Amino acid sequence: MTIKELAEELGISTSTVGDWCRAVAYPRIDKIEMMANLFGVTKADLVEDPADVRADILDRAFAGRPEMRTLFEAADKASKKDIERVIKILNAFTEDY
Repeated sequence: MTIKELAEELGISTSTVGDWCRAVAYPRIDKIEMMANLFGVTKADLVEDPADVRADILDRAFAGRPEMRTLFEAADKASKKDIERVIKILNAFTEDY
């Protein structure tokens, strides 16, 4: 979507949307809500730092299981082949029990 298309959709000027894109100005909450509805996302998706959101999700997902978070973060950086090797190793360990 272009700046012009978004501006038309929101009923505002293209210069206002351009200012948002260049971080010269920040949209009011009503415009953030309109954009969230338009794009099918939450308001938080538009305004929060993705790294902070990801960290919060990981904290909740792996609460009480720091070793699982370590595995997840390592897997996030690994190739598919590396992950397949690790799965085989883990399966070999669990077969012994």
